[in-house]
Amino acid sequence: MKSKEIYKRMQVGIRAARSAGKILELYSSKIKNLKIKNNIPRDIFSKVDLMSEKEIYKTIIKKFGNDNFYGEETGEIKNKGDFKWVIDPLDGTVNYTHGIPVYSISIAIFFKTTCVSGIIYNSRADEMFYASLNSGAFLNGAKLNVSKENKLKNSLIVAALPSKIKNKTIIYKSFAKINENSRGVLRIGSAAMAYSYLASGKVEGIWGYNNKIWDVAAGILLLKEAGGKTSTLNNKKYNYKNFLISSNNFIHNELLEMIS
Repeated sequence: MKSKEIYKRMQVGIRAARSAGKILELYSSKIKNLKIKNNIPRDIFSKVDLMSEKEIYKTIIKKFGNDNFYGEETGEIKNKGDFKWVIDPLDGTVNYTHGIPVYSISIAIFFKTTCVSGIIYNSRADEMFYASLNSGAFLNGAKLNVSKENKLKNSLIVAALPSKIKNKTIIYKSFAKINENSRGVLRIGSAAMAYSYLASGKVEGIWGYNNKIWDVAAGILLLKEAGGKTSTLNNKKYNYKNFLISSNNFIHNELLEMIS
């Protein structure tokens, strides 16, 4: 795995995210003028997701036609290369459709089974978050660092939970416990943006359940490169399944105690 190859892909990923972001903003400003098919509002915005993903794929494939591709909308496209792109073309669809500017494009680049680069782009704010393995995390060129807060009682936590929740008893009890012992628990509607805020030092932790790989892969690397940590509830390596805990590292054990 050559760092030069990773860097080249990250630069193309940034370009792809900016290009797809223009599509999101174009349609965001024209929401009222779009027609809703079959009286299902989701139909419109699924098209926007798909257009964004196609734009990303088109940009990537021009330079790296042998790479693999896994998009939330189009699924998996297998090729013979060792690199794989994992894409969420619009993370935070509900926010987007309601005009709330907390949504993003998330692009994770894997070499075999290791995530080596992550890109998160909030097109509304023109905030480009990016990181590559062992090279730091950045926002529009400025280096990112996690918060140094070391007490849960002074920390702000984000809950990254799915629309449909199983294990409701565990989830709600944990939610209440964390909420009572911290500055509060937010649910912002975009896992990728939650990781951007955590890596930027704006919040101190994320508690997630059943997140998809395209939701969190880029963010987990961004956080790691900013000095943070992600684990399972048993403080083991997270494998994109079930529960996850991410933090600035300083409150990690205390946060785990709230859930275990």
